[in-house]
Amino acid sequence: MDKRTASDQRQPPCSIVVPTRQRPRSLERCLRAIAASDYPIHQFEVIVVDDGGCGGSALDDVVRPLRGRLEIHVGKTPGLGPAGARNAGSKEASGEVLAFTDDDCLVDSGWIRTLCVAMGPSTKAAVGGRTVNGLGDNRWSAASQRIIDLVYAYYNANPAHASFLTTNNLAVPTEAFRDLGGFDEGYRTAEDRDLCRRWLRSGREMIYTPEALVYHEHALTFPEFWRQHFNYGRGAFRFRSTAAADQRLQNLVGLYESMPRFVSASADDNHNGGSHRRACLAADLALWQAANAAGFAWEAARSALIADKRKRKANFAT
Repeated sequence: MDKRTASDQRQPPCSIVVPTRQRPRSLERCLRAIAASDYPIHQFEVIVVDDGGCGGSALDDVVRPLRGRLEIHVGKTPGLGPAGARNAGSKEASGEVLAFTDDDCLVDSGWIRTLCVAMGPSTKAAVGGRTVNGLGDNRWSAASQRIIDLVYAYYNANPAHASFLTTNNLAVPTEAFRDLGGFDEGYRTAEDRDLCRRWLRSGREMIYTPEALVYHEHALTFPEFWRQHFNYGRGAFRFRSTAAADQRLQNLVGLYESMPRFVSASADDNHNGGSHRRACLAADLALWQAANAAGFAWEAARSALIADKRKRKANFAT
């Protein structure tokens, strides 16, 4: 990968990390979208990390046709989860900027450029963009995205001082990311919340730039929606346990207070059927909270059981 020249200050070398697991067709669409970027082809590479997937010919069939259009490197990890897969990819990165997206996402053609312009020459700014649901006819995919929109509206009300960015639309200076230790691989979900917390605590900054667009094509059924947010609740328990002393991302009262305003504003955006839309939004948020609470309680009980077993084992040994 070419090094940045003095005349190319807004186009630093970038490494785009894409974790994947048994979704070759989604990965192909993701890589084709990246290949259509308006960023100079010699200024970025793509690192695909096959995390416990089947690999082999299916992955080769996806990557091979794009090698002439993209600089692609493929790595493999043994089912570490998203945090571990992203860390593995970042270790192989040669770019000054690390960008993360997922295999079920389609990046806009200006995505990389927009993130890098927002980051500017800063060596400590993490930058994230706006994610849009790419499956408008899937109720549960749309509901999941509306939840992210609510969280972003609250935590990133001041885009220049953002507090939460998701990992399917994120760019960070490579050196700063490595200095921080990357993602905590103990998380299977909520690793983005933990990274944001540690990033801000380290004195670094976060910027939200909604012009950097990613289209998320994650098809969900109701059971999958429930399981997704149940697992987020499990991650939230770990996050609360490890970040109890940090109030920057912990003050949830304001988030809950913002929900009625978000529901009303979202319904007002749709002039036809506003009351019905408001009711659907409220129901989706209630399901989200129920699934999160169930996951949180399940993980709390599981952690207590593990701690009790360890205590009994220690007592027996003495």
